Amino acid sequence: MKKSYFSIILMSSMLLLSGCGGSDSDDSNNGQNTGGNNSGGNNNGGSTTTTGDWTNEDAVNWITHSAVTVVFPEQFLDVLIYDTDGFIFNEAECSSGSYTNTNNTVTFNNCKTNFLDDDGVILSGKVSYSLSDSDESFSYSNFNLIFPDNSKAVINGKVDFVLDSETNTIVKIDDLKVVSDETYEGKNYSMTTALSDYTATWSVASNDEFLIEASGALAVIDSPFDDFSIKFNTTDVNRFNNNINPYDGGLKVVDANNAKNYSTLDYNSDAATLLYQSYANDKLVINRTLSWEDVYDF
Repeated sequence: MKKSYFSIILMSSMLLLSGCGGSDSDDSNNGQNTGGNNSGGNNNGGSTTTTGDWTNEDAVNWITHSAVTVVFPEQFLDVLIYDTDGFIFNEAECSSGSYTNTNNTVTFNNCKTNFLDDDGVILSGKVSYSLSDSDESFSYSNFNLIFPDNSKAVINGKVDFVLDSETNTIVKIDDLKVVSDETYEGKNYSMTTALSDYTATWSVASNDEFLIEASGALAVIDSPFDDFSIKFNTTDVNRFNNNINPYDGGLKVVDANNAKNYSTLDYNSDAATLLYQSYANDKLVINRTLSWEDVYDF
């Protein structure tokens, strides 16, 4: 069985995925802020009619972080793909429980393993896959995760990959859903998020430069900041140079129901800081320079 094109490109770019890097704050129950990244519920990432409170800085941070986690290396979507790949190519192991890989389907039976940068995650459910010389796909079916703190997530949906050239991989998602347990300020939430209309191109520009262009839509239901629906896109090509943080380009996150509500990340060339701005009804709410760690920890 051939190695995943997606993994080949990631490894050749030296951006190997070692962790999700999602919200590690005390407010996130499982350390992944999964529900703010993808989940179940709506089939269309733009179908939620409420907008979220774009005047509330904590809400804007949560909304913006949800887009970050499906665009950047070492974030939720990226690590989900990489970790799944390990089971498809029989490179991952269970410390207890088991998994089988037959007829292009990986079936998990309470497999305890390192997954989404968390040691001791218990997996059950199925991931079906198809592989060819030019494309592949992963299909998650009631893919259940139980984290060491007993919080849970369930993933359903499909991720498609197309090898556009020897150095480009296109990732497409029409409907990927995650329902996850989240805790914020002492309250528990069962959050549902749907990622749709998603296209990302990962490219190796040279031995030390990696490029990402991405766009998509997210609908989040029952977050700590109510329901919201957004569209997002990279602004210009996002450029990485042997670093998980970009040194050029940007990201824009827009309220799907009111384009006057939006946030932007404009990257600084030091690959360590960025300008973070947000607007509510075109009125500036946030305007500050942050480190990338600040953003990952929203």
